[in-house]
Amino acid sequence: MTSISSAATIDGNLKIDGDVKIDGTVKGTVSSKGKVIIGTSGLIEGDILCQHAEVSGKVNGKLKIADILFLKSNARVDGDIHTGKLVMESGVQ
Repeated sequence: MTSISSAATIDGNLKIDGDVKIDGTVKGTVSSKGKVIIGTSGLIEGDILCQHAEVSGKVNGKLKIADILFLKSNARVDGDIHTGKLVMESGVQ
């Protein structure tokens, strides 16, 4: 699994063949053939395209998840969601 730490900022698109965990900031599209995990300190300013996603942080953009999107209680999403299955904890905004 690729990991982006909370101290990191990526200004551009991120394309990964496997899984990725993001605790930092990405300003651009995140594409993965696997799972995308956004930690509580993670911020995505762009779209997310992947098979599975788990969001605990903030996303400002569209989410196109082929299979399951899991929104944890701390998740904040400002954008459209397209997914096969959606699981949400109480407290999601």
